Amino acid sequence: MTAQPTLLRLATAGSVDDGKSTLVGRLLHDSKSVLADQLDAVERVSRDRGLATADLALLTDGLRAEREQGITIDVAYRYFATAERSFILADCPGHVQYTRNTVTGASTADAVVLLVDARKGVLEQTRRHLAVAALLRVPHVIVAVNKIDLVGFDGDVFTRVRDQLADVARELGLPDVRAIPVSALEGDNVVDRSSRTDWYDGPSLLEVLETLPVADDPAAEEFRFPVQVVLRPQGAARDEAQREYRGYAGQVASGVVRVGDEVTVLPSGRRTRVVGIDAPHLGGPGRELDQAFAPMSVALRLADEVDVARGDLIAAAASAPEPTRDLVATVCWLSDVPLSKRGRVLLKHTTRTTRAIVGSVDGVLDLDQVKVVDAEDLGLNDIGRIRLRTADPVVAEPYSTSRRTGAFLLIDPQSGATLAAGMVGDPLAGESRHDDEWDI
Repeated sequence: MTAQPTLLRLATAGSVDDGKSTLVGRLLHDSKSVLADQLDAVERVSRDRGLATADLALLTDGLRAEREQGITIDVAYRYFATAERSFILADCPGHVQYTRNTVTGASTADAVVLLVDARKGVLEQTRRHLAVAALLRVPHVIVAVNKIDLVGFDGDVFTRVRDQLADVARELGLPDVRAIPVSALEGDNVVDRSSRTDWYDGPSLLEVLETLPVADDPAAEEFRFPVQVVLRPQGAARDEAQREYRGYAGQVASGVVRVGDEVTVLPSGRRTRVVGIDAPHLGGPGRELDQAFAPMSVALRLADEVDVARGDLIAAAASAPEPTRDLVATVCWLSDVPLSKRGRVLLKHTTRTTRAIVGSVDGVLDLDQVKVVDAEDLGLNDIGRIRLRTADPVVAEPYSTSRRTGAFLLIDPQSGATLAAGMVGDPLAGESRHDDEWDI
């Protein structure tokens, strides 16, 4: 028997016209992940445009507006696999006004492939995407220094860009950033190593992606389980045992839970014990498990009749976090309407949604200086530090500790539109001001 290939989630990022879609298309093409009819369609469209070779960017730019403008507008998800690993790839847009899409694509990524034009070096948008990767705690950042063919495969150009990237990464605290010289158009160092970059002795992009370590072992994480729904068959049950059934369904956010484990239900703080774990089974009755781990979807049965509802969190009793109504957070502002102090929003954290008020806007990240500067509000695509007070307690942990329980959304209470993606804690450094009296 052979081991199953591991799954890696990755996202692309970069400035406009850096060649993201072409790189993804080249990666799919050279790794033999493109169906013959897809390639035929791309070649036909390319010929209609008067191109001598297939425009591989068309493999990912699926919207008509994207094809007409030659840019990426929305996040395009692609699935492919090699003998070593399976991949879910999010091809994100480069325009500043679509930074919100990049936040979406990178939020669940194990790695980000950031493209930089070898002729232009590090731009403001490059800094913005590196800052997003740092804030979202993306474990690995691979920088593809693209269009190396347009600078004559000059190793000095690559070294200069690599050093610029290292300076920015160090200022942002990114732990794992590596650079690779590539030509997405011609395929150099994308899937196979290129003989035209003899000054570079590192792996190709695909080789790096195939060997990156994946997410941490769930056994090393603390158990967290946001309750999505309470299962009570009652009148629909066929027998007495089913009518007495009470389960709490959701997805394990982190860690492992076993039958017999002591747990705490938050925010009430009531302690109890897990007496059963049920997993769904298509086409038949569910099955009982001895344990469950992230990201499995299961239903937990508890020893005591505890008041549990959607939005509550079931956590390991030994490491249960403290509920709070005051949050210091960093947000990526995604709305055209600026955020200002005393703004009223809805906060969605795991499965709980509650009203909140903005206590203060304490600063915005200056991408040129790579530091927080004073600000009164946040505009579209700004990354800033704020303080929130919620109407109901939330069981939030620092994003640096848990990407799942440390993340939240801010929502417009009137329109339901998403206003911001937020991270609990203060990765931008410094302390926030404190207001004693807020009226929610």
